[in-house]
Amino acid sequence: MGNGAAHASATPQCLNIHCSKCSLWSNASPNSSQLAALHEKHAIQKGIQLHVAGGRTQGEIKEVAIARGAPRTSHLLLVDDTIIFGIAREEAMLAIKRILRLFGQASEQEVNFEKSSMVVSRNVGDMEKRRMANILGVMLVPRHEKYLGLPTIVGKARGYLFQGIKDRVWCRVQGWNAKLLSQAGRGVLIKAVLQSIPTNVMSCFRLPDYFLHEIEVMMANFWWHSKGERCTHWVGWSEMCKPKEEGGLGFRELKTFNRALLAKQGWRLIKKPDSLVSQTLKAKYFPGLSFLDAQLGSRPSLT
Repeated sequence: MGNGAAHASATPQCLNIHCSKCSLWSNASPNSSQLAALHEKHAIQKGIQLHVAGGRTQGEIKEVAIARGAPRTSHLLLVDDTIIFGIAREEAMLAIKRILRLFGQASEQEVNFEKSSMVVSRNVGDMEKRRMANILGVMLVPRHEKYLGLPTIVGKARGYLFQGIKDRVWCRVQGWNAKLLSQAGRGVLIKAVLQSIPTNVMSCFRLPDYFLHEIEVMMANFWWHSKGERCTHWVGWSEMCKPKEEGGLGFRELKTFNRALLAKQGWRLIKKPDSLVSQTLKAKYFPGLSFLDAQLGSRPSLT
């Protein structure tokens, strides 16, 4: 919610709302074997921004907004990728392709169109979608599935989207031989490895309680060295999550930790109301109100 992944999560939904909009997800890669320095990467992103801004000034690229009153955006520069918005028309696609070609010539950084993809609004016909993709020479996809390990669209089947987190925890647990580890060693692995796996996702999404409980069950089974076999848990997980001063082991209760991470993002919205993400979320979910006065809507976000 406070990073580029949150912007990516809002992008496809935005395009579904606004008719005849499309996004281009371009992945720029060096055409030499040498790695670019950090300042060069920043210069490259700045170059894309200037080229897109020039096209926007000439009216070739249109800005989009996901809600009434939200800031209008023509492009987003993320960690390693760039999203460019435009109208699903031939002249707009040609303008985007010309801008990317011009950027490649100026920076000597070729845009790999084969690894780039385009998402088009469902309001555009299938034949027109394919024609726009052929003009740019990119893949036509219904959505960008994930970015930096985070889903870009979250529907009703939330547990399925985050199944990869549980699978990673399960693989870690199965790869360790608990019988060869002391309880102190198992405690270190739980705190340093297992509980850190869902941290990135929990900082952006509110995960279902049952999903977090299933992860905690795997951690508890590992602590009591059970690999799929029945064993006695002499102390409940909630007691083990208490601070050591109170007789616990200091493990994190994932539900509380998830809420704390999201509260941190909320604090960023309060302290930085002029940021792009703050203005966008305010216009979408609580227009005319402050973050602290916002009410839960009928279709709330998971963030």
